[in-house]
Amino acid sequence: MSKGTILVVGSNATQLEAQGGGTITIGQFLNETAVPLMTLVAAGYDFVLTTPTGEKPHMDKDSDALIYFAQDDKARNRARDFFNNDPAMNDVRTIRSEIDAGLDRFVGVFFPGGHAPIVDVMQDPDAGEVLRYFHGANKPTAAICHGPISVLAAHGVWRNHSPNDVTGSVRCRDVSTAFFPATCTGMLHSFLCSLLCLLRLDTYLSTP
Repeated sequence: MSKGTILVVGSNATQLEAQGGGTITIGQFLNETAVPLMTLVAAGYDFVLTTPTGEKPHMDKDSDALIYFAQDDKARNRARDFFNNDPAMNDVRTIRSEIDAGLDRFVGVFFPGGHAPIVDVMQDPDAGEVLRYFHGANKPTAAICHGPISVLAAHGVWRNHSPNDVTGSVRCRDVSTAFFPATCTGMLHSFLCSLLCLLRLDTYLSTP
């Protein structure tokens, strides 16, 4: 029997504007998406994956590397298989559809890492509504690496801004690494990072 269902808010972004011109191909980081979710599933939780458009997040190809799995190829393969083939990873809904269906059925919310949330999630009004609900309901909010940038959606401070307004300088990375080290490797480390962010994001949301 499931211990509860986690709402996962992912990104649809695949391109990030570079401050000097051009774009960079991005997505969700493999280890910062699959490893925490695998940990939650192993602990007895279900999850529902959502994105702004309802399409599955793109995996950042640069994250499919052994350096992010402590040089453990089996761990990387497990994460890749989960990202590509797990049924819940492929049953993606829009954030809005889950809001309309009722957020009260979720026991927590998780924002995966990777550069992608900088482009869309941090200024998505539905993501902001989700954050405000979980904060008001005193339910856990977790995020990893660049995932905490999504908290800006709750305040609406970056709505209608270009990602280049915060990327290309240290400001965006400072927001992320204020909550987390930039790289989380290994299942336990990623899980602990997520737990740490429950406290940090809640504190941030409480700040006027």
